[in-house]
Amino acid sequence: DIDKTKLDIKNSLKTLTGFLYERFEKGVYVFVDEYDRPVNNLLENFSGDDMTTEKRNLIQETTNLITSMLSRVAKAESNADSRAGVV
Repeated sequence: DIDKTKLDIKNSLKTLTGFLYERFEKGVYVFVDEYDRPVNNLLENFSGDDMTTEKRNLIQETTNLITSMLSRVAKAESNADSRAGVV
């Protein structure tokens, strides 16, 4: 089911940092490089007159997915019992 897959992707970094924390019993930092590359690729491929509503929705959905995935780990950093952070 597509909704479960999206939820799994959104939780993927949070799950990974949880596993690493449990294994090493130390705080986990996630270094994310070029997180915007998928959106930039879509924008490059869909630029110009052929920008349809469907393509705009795909770009927005991709942006939301990446933002959600990163924010779930970043929010852990603000908790008193922080185990992970995004840098």
